Amino acid sequence: MFERQSDRHELPDARWYVIRNTVFVLGSLKDPEGVAALRLRINDNDIRVRREIVRSLEKIGGDDACDLLIVMADDRDQEISESSVIAAGIIGRPDSAPLFIDVARRHPLLSARCVFALGKMGGSDATAYLIKLLGCDDELSRIVGQGVSKDDIRLAVIKALGSIGGEDAINSIQEYRDGMSRTHKLFSKNSPINKAIQELLEP
Repeated sequence: MFERQSDRHELPDARWYVIRNTVFVLGSLKDPEGVAALRLRINDNDIRVRREIVRSLEKIGGDDACDLLIVMADDRDQEISESSVIAAGIIGRPDSAPLFIDVARRHPLLSARCVFALGKMGGSDATAYLIKLLGCDDELSRIVGQGVSKDDIRLAVIKALGSIGGEDAINSIQEYRDGMSRTHKLFSKNSPINKAIQELLEP
């Protein structure tokens, strides 16, 4: 164990600098074998250590790094959870989509980040799930958390589908718009959702 001051969750400065530099070097080397060493410290009480691990995993890239970042989405600190999902979305591949779907369902506060990541990665799994979110209110409700509305997630989904593109994605947006009632279209004409749809379907 690293020595800590009794009233703090942070390592003493001298020790912190050593750990930070070690984690930084592992990331800079971009060697996938470094993921195993970083895994040993993901539960460190010092948030600065966990923050540096996220950065290094993003630099390393690859499936193992992405998998560990998804594990870190369960971090007790919201900052680390969000940055882990963002980093995983940057390095993730289309076949990683089920991992992000699982995180969105378990952690609704991270759902918007997960939706954005799915839009960036693309692939059949991501597209199918995003289409389901747009057309199924029950599924949408599963990933809506405190402080995040259904319309917030719908907007993120529409933008993600727009990023993916392709016939299925665009058709799902068209079907969503066509399914709106005339009253809803009238009163939400200038809403962010309608503006996003117009930008995609009527460029």
